[in-house]
Amino acid sequence: MRFVTVQRLQVFCAVFEQGSVSAAARLLRLSQPTVSRLLRDFERAVGLPLFVLERGRIYPTAEAEGIYAESRFLGDGLDRLERAIAEVRTGQGRRFSITCVGLLAQLHLPRAIAEVARRMPELEIDVDVGGAIQQLAALRAGRADIGIVAGAVDAPDLHATRIGEGRLVALVPAGHPWEGRTAVSQEEIAAEPRLIGMPLDRPIGRLVAHLVPAEGAGGRERVTASSLIAVPNLVRTLGRVSIVDEFTAEAATHVGVAAVPIAPPLVFEILALSVRPLETRRAGPILVETLRDVLAAR
Repeated sequence: MRFVTVQRLQVFCAVFEQGSVSAAARLLRLSQPTVSRLLRDFERAVGLPLFVLERGRIYPTAEAEGIYAESRFLGDGLDRLERAIAEVRTGQGRRFSITCVGLLAQLHLPRAIAEVARRMPELEIDVDVGGAIQQLAALRAGRADIGIVAGAVDAPDLHATRIGEGRLVALVPAGHPWEGRTAVSQEEIAAEPRLIGMPLDRPIGRLVAHLVPAEGAGGRERVTASSLIAVPNLVRTLGRVSIVDEFTAEAATHVGVAAVPIAPPLVFEILALSVRPLETRRAGPILVETLRDVLAAR
């Protein structure tokens, strides 16, 4: 009975209901020879004659009537299955929670979310912004399905997928001597006396830790910003330099600050984190692949 396939059952039911092979073929949008072959295969599978040909017409046998009585709800079941598959594809009744670092949340993440929404229009999408520590807590507590982080994260219990990379830049106020330069050296950054820094336990802070003495460049004059959102306005208002990622700098062009590349470059990875493999949620690969394309095209 392993040869009693869904397609053969569909053909049998269609022939039974339509009263002819040709009508069943039209209904199923199959060729008449294909329907005839599948019907013969079904008869061989069950080991019973199911139709009798007489005067150009086919008549179901008593055995066929018994089989049809049990299988006539097959179509309804397949219709329900097709509806369920369609709901899964569009995301109906499902929720996808994203948590992302602020540096990608303003310009890049919305483009990726737009593609997810286009391909899964019924999906409910939740978006939150937080640092790596907050993201790890949300993922492990089941409050987020995917996290987007920048820089190395120590989380061996999570699945990590590389999206791309970014670079750090020096963010300077208008009129600063570095403004307009093609690059500023790491040595010059280390010697900068008025630096707005980042906490050393953050990804960016760790990347520039070797440039900043433990007691802080400039001693008491050093300002530390725990949130990248605050940095551009601090740079402009205080007239100081800060090291930020290129994405934060790109989103801050209206503030009146300028980004200067660093040589040699300070590069960090952008990763997607998830408790389960990324591919277990259809929205995950869509989001990551689109975000990867967005970052590669910048």
